[in-house]
Amino acid sequence: MHAAPAEPGLRAWLRSRFELSRHGPGQHLPAMDGLRGVAVLLVFGVHFATQAEPWLADGIVFTLLLAALRRIGHAGVDLFFVLSGLLIYGALIAGRWHYAGFMRRRLQRLYPTFLAVFLLYLLLSLLMPGQSKLPAAPADAAMYLLANLLLLPGLFPIEPMISVAWSLSYELAFYLLMPVLVVALRLRQWSSRQRMLLFLGLALLTALNIATVQGHVRFVMFLAGVLLFEAMQRRPPLATQALPALLAVVLALVIDGVRPVGSVGFALRTVAMAAAFWLLCHVALTQPAGPLARALSWEPLRWLGAMSYSFYLIHSLALKAVFLLLAHAWAAQPMPVAWHLAAAAVSFGGSLLASAALFLAVERPLSLAPRPRPVASAAPAPVEVTGR
Repeated sequence: MHAAPAEPGLRAWLRSRFELSRHGPGQHLPAMDGLRGVAVLLVFGVHFATQAEPWLADGIVFTLLLAALRRIGHAGVDLFFVLSGLLIYGALIAGRWHYAGFMRRRLQRLYPTFLAVFLLYLLLSLLMPGQSKLPAAPADAAMYLLANLLLLPGLFPIEPMISVAWSLSYELAFYLLMPVLVVALRLRQWSSRQRMLLFLGLALLTALNIATVQGHVRFVMFLAGVLLFEAMQRRPPLATQALPALLAVVLALVIDGVRPVGSVGFALRTVAMAAAFWLLCHVALTQPAGPLARALSWEPLRWLGAMSYSFYLIHSLALKAVFLLLAHAWAAQPMPVAWHLAAAAVSFGGSLLASAALFLAVERPLSLAPRPRPVASAAPAPVEVTGR
């Protein structure tokens, strides 16, 4: 009996390099990559709309569309945080680990790609001082670089050198604190229901804090991911449907788009977004044969999700480069919709090429290399933790 011939062509090449199922232990969920792809598309949309604003076309419909894109695009970061809460907490509850080893793996996941882009930004800052964020005084510049290297912008009022890197401070804080909480409270000895009640209480307290002082909103998203993991352990899983999940996301984005004013409105927006993404992810990840999971498992979307971290870090720079070139050809003036669509295609293509190069040269070999499988335990197997 002869073995089936290898699949030829570009598709096979892409599969061999952008399929994350070949990396790391645990259950592989194709829709997870698709969700990352959706998240990074939302983030790309907000930054494209911001860059395109000087060439905003005439017409109320298109103007409102770009304005909405600028607002709802930030929800992409929220979705990333929900997925991080699910993956990281799931690994801590279901696997065997030591704090030092856990943090080493998380820093290995974050830093190689971040440092590559950071050095690129630093080089461009020296070559193009007019675009640089570096303070003029050498001592201030050194402190600014150190703060960025320690991933402090975001939780602290420091402008990030890489514009999107503020979110990494939230990621790192979650990585540092959640293992301590799991060990200090001995959460692995609790029942799933007890853990859900604990984290529901923490989410409520966080929302109340947001309602009073507009504190660090994004931690609610991590807690939504934690609750998502616990809900996914139920057998049988909760009965959720794709249509209500999509409607919930649309409603949350509408609420986000109108920007509720005041602290209470801010808290309601946050809770609505967390609940909507919880429902969306639950449907997608517990019903792999359902229509939503199949849509999210579309190969190009999964491949984008596989390199979403590289795309996330590099796309702002690619967008800036494209629009600097466009500015030489067209002075800032209202341009037709077709011009904006072409600019979006060129910008996305440039971002895609830059992120693919970064992913293949840095992220995949240095952060996603296969690791030995952990010692088997009686706890349920975690979902795959190779993502961001």
